[in-house]
Amino acid sequence: MAKSISIFRGTTGLNNKIDPARLRFDPEAGVQDLAEAVNIDIDSSGRPSRRKGYGLLRSDAVHSLWSNDEVCYYVSGASLYQLNLDWSRTGLRSGLTPGVSMSFCNPDGGEKTYYSNGFENGVIASGVSSAWVGSAYVGPTAIWKISTVPPVGHLLESIGGYMLIAEDDVLWYSVQFAHSWYRPSRDRFQFEGRISLMKALDDGLWVSDAKATYWLEGLDPMQWKRNLKANYPALAGSAAYFDGALLGDGNLYGRCVIWTTPKNGICIGGPQGYFANLTQRKLVYPACNRRGAGLVIGDRYVCAME
Repeated sequence: MAKSISIFRGTTGLNNKIDPARLRFDPEAGVQDLAEAVNIDIDSSGRPSRRKGYGLLRSDAVHSLWSNDEVCYYVSGASLYQLNLDWSRTGLRSGLTPGVSMSFCNPDGGEKTYYSNGFENGVIASGVSSAWVGSAYVGPTAIWKISTVPPVGHLLESIGGYMLIAEDDVLWYSVQFAHSWYRPSRDRFQFEGRISLMKALDDGLWVSDAKATYWLEGLDPMQWKRNLKANYPALAGSAAYFDGALLGDGNLYGRCVIWTTPKNGICIGGPQGYFANLTQRKLVYPACNRRGAGLVIGDRYVCAME
């Protein structure tokens, strides 16, 4: 009787949630989950390959690296820098509170980039950092008092002409198209814990606090209602944008968000409040409640957890 030979031809990815002895193998297709994967990349065809290495470009300790494909900023020590194309740096501001993450926002790709870390904030334009303070209000008589000093929050985002500022457990939004004017007695949302995720799409906003994850539909904050999508939070700093067409069968169109949770897996949020946990059936990793750093490189999501 001829001896049957099974050939491994590909993998569907890491599965460390079940006993390795019980991982299913299809001898006809030659495809199987991996019980363990270290420094491995898996392409869309299921082919595993050794992960590429990396090289040293700068030796200074940095965090809060941000770019809009035109400029790149980061924090090192107590200073804010611009990273140049030749890997040199230009100082923008000193005297920042050390060790806290900086959030950046460049509304609609304009000339101004706003930044804030929960202790200090500012505006960068033409390579110069200046104070984030608005001019005196000029316009129709307002019932609600308008402040020209924005709240100093730890997360920034913009949607529909509004600047959004997360300050601990409060989400503030500005007067429309006036990123330095705020009505603090009215224009805010209160959450149940510190906000860890705030990412805008073309038709709404994904938000997570210390307890849960929500979808806020629409571009007008005054019309928002919280729609609960997951009863667990996102890991701070882990979120990144990606093209939904890259996922699965390509039926998820438009800009989407991907993030890691402290212990519940990797999730995506798409237009119209589409939500999915991609890894809850296969992946287990050590719980992380501090922060992460997420980005998408090509068709791969990468997240480092602290």
